Amino acid sequence: MGYKEPELADLAAAIADMDGAIVDEDLAARAEADERFHAELMRLGAIRVSP
Repeated sequence: MGYKEPELADLAAAIADMDGAIVDEDLAARAEADERFHAELMRLGAIRVSP
């Protein structure tokens, strides 16, 4: 059983923001998007281990 697309929207947005920040050479924006990306991975992982 995989994740549905709406569950992955915030993860996809963080990835797009990281890509844009790299193109813009904006390290602060890249770091912020990276934090959101990893927080979302943790949230998604918690969904799978919750009873």
